Amino acid sequence: MKQLVFDSKTRLSIDRITMSPPNTLILIGHQGAGKFALAKYITETALLINNIDNYAYSLIVSPTKDSITIDNIRSIERFLLLKVPSFKSINRSIIIDQADKLTKEAQNALLKTLEEPPKDSLIILTVNNLNSLLSTITSRAQKLNVNLPKERELKDFFVNQDFPKETVDQAYLLSKGLPGTMFRILNNPDDPLILALKQAKLFLGANTYQRSILINDFAKDKVKLQDLIEVMEIMAETSLKNNANNKIWQNVLKSSYYLKLSLSRNSVSKLALTKFVIDLVSV
Repeated sequence: MKQLVFDSKTRLSIDRITMSPPNTLILIGHQGAGKFALAKYITETALLINNIDNYAYSLIVSPTKDSITIDNIRSIERFLLLKVPSFKSINRSIIIDQADKLTKEAQNALLKTLEEPPKDSLIILTVNNLNSLLSTITSRAQKLNVNLPKERELKDFFVNQDFPKETVDQAYLLSKGLPGTMFRILNNPDDPLILALKQAKLFLGANTYQRSILINDFAKDKVKLQDLIEVMEIMAETSLKNNANNKIWQNVLKSSYYLKLSLSRNSVSKLALTKFVIDLVSV
């Protein structure tokens, strides 16, 4: 489990599950907690293979255009009809990543499969919120809460993999302590959050005119704008931990919050962006 790090309770649960895999398993945890990597690890352990990506009798289903539809479930049904070599107790696997994105129609179709799953198959769903699934689905599955490790444990894990301590500390802040996100940041110098950090520093150090140009560029890409705001919030929160009375960072945090609120309501107007630029004080 080179890229996996969890708290002790989660590790014990993982050990029990890999020793005796259920037919259906739901992994529950924050986005970025490492659920997908864990799903692949449990699958590889159950199937006694090294790499699920090269295994013919494994299927991974992920959202397309932010949803998993009944067509995806139909593909699962066809996959389960295929004959597989029966050498082990588990010979076939399905991972439904981000199962929160299953439409209601897709969930109802999946339920039929879960009512009588093939005995030699392992089906794993990953979700951020268990309540996003029908109770009739959750009641038919074993559940594992993917808990986050403590800060020291998580940082030591990556330092022991030869990442510089300063880089690990920065990745921890940007990831908000989420192991999966932290692993992604450390292994990709062009990760969106790394790029957003560079842009946030540039933005905060610019004058009002320069900021208005920069923010208009970000407004063309909602995801990049969200990353910029998130990183600015992280920078402000970190600075305020050291000096809670710092008016500049209080202002950055407040302004970022209100712009993020506008984004969540899909109501980011030119006026909102202009107000964001004007409200900020150079750091």
